[in-house]
Amino acid sequence: MKKSIQSGCLAFVFLMIMLSGCAPASTPVPPTATYTPVPPTATYTSMPPTSTVTPIPPTKAPSVIIRLGPGKFGEPLWLEVIEGDYKLVSGATLRTGSAMDVAEDWMTFPSGLGIDVEGGDIMLKGTTYSQGTKLIVDTQGNLIPR
Repeated sequence: MKKSIQSGCLAFVFLMIMLSGCAPASTPVPPTATYTPVPPTATYTSMPPTSTVTPIPPTKAPSVIIRLGPGKFGEPLWLEVIEGDYKLVSGATLRTGSAMDVAEDWMTFPSGLGIDVEGGDIMLKGTTYSQGTKLIVDTQGNLIPR
């Protein structure tokens, strides 16, 4: 009787495994979804290069204004930041109200920079500018009276 109970239990366990779908002979179901690639709709059109340079109009107010004057002994220049943030060649940034002695080769001349000459004559880029001169830097880096 003990043997028949064991056989019946084994048969029951086997039947449960078969009904639960865990049988080792099950076959995989192939996927039904398919992928269809979509062709790109955007196209790239290159723009021809332009050779015209647009200067900054003299009526546009500069975003950064510095004041330059001769230093204590004429060299280096005395630089004061009146408005905005001014960057030196070294990458240091001078904020509004900052002032220091600078050599011309420490200075940057970004487009739109406003320069007020005060305290005496100074020389910039080989040209002497007198006190009271107001300059603006154009897109090519030239100093233009404003």
